[in-house]
Amino acid sequence: MRLLSTAITTAIALAALSAGAVVYLPGTQGKMSRPIAVSELPGIRPKPLHTEKVVVNGVSMTLELYQMQTTLGQVVRTIKRSYLPEHLSGGDDFVKAVFKKGNTKERWLFVATPERPVTAFYLKTEGAIPRPVWPPELPPLPAGAQADMVMNIPRLNAVYGAFSNGTSASGADMLASYTARMASAGWFHAGAEHSPAIRNSGEVYFRNTPERQILWIKFSDDGNGAFYLKKQK
Repeated sequence: MRLLSTAITTAIALAALSAGAVVYLPGTQGKMSRPIAVSELPGIRPKPLHTEKVVVNGVSMTLELYQMQTTLGQVVRTIKRSYLPEHLSGGDDFVKAVFKKGNTKERWLFVATPERPVTAFYLKTEGAIPRPVWPPELPPLPAGAQADMVMNIPRLNAVYGAFSNGTSASGADMLASYTARMASAGWFHAGAEHSPAIRNSGEVYFRNTPERQILWIKFSDDGNGAFYLKKQK
């Protein structure tokens, strides 16, 4: 179950941050779309490997995880050949597709992981999703930032928040600034990703107050960012 929790966390983070690091795949934008039939995806098991109850911006949903014996390239070829997604984008290790039919949207995230060739995540939404309310348990938003999504995962006792702020600061500079802020709030960084010698844009923190908490922070250079907090019971 730890592997599933890690995979779900990774998928949520990629889904929220992908807008800042995607390559739009040509030939699909602006067309009518039809939802994916799970059985038509290459190498996919017909039943979910795992389901997770989540609450997105206050609306209860079910996140489904599927195992696939295929490659991301084959997934993209199948989608382009058989479907017309409203949105199709990707990076080195993920592909995101959105399909719309009436008021229903189907969101798929395909992630290449070391454990298996591709893990697929599926979320179906009906109607408009309300604007999120930033939860007090997460670190404060950067000045001028706007919350884009808040996802609660009750079984994991975790909450995830994604935001955009349009800042001109680099992701590395934002992380260095937040590391100092986290230290003043009693957090300890697990690595040195924020250090001048490394200057990465993501870091993991922990603290005991009194329960053990783990916090993941990620920024991108285009002003997007995400926080993920898990409280260990």
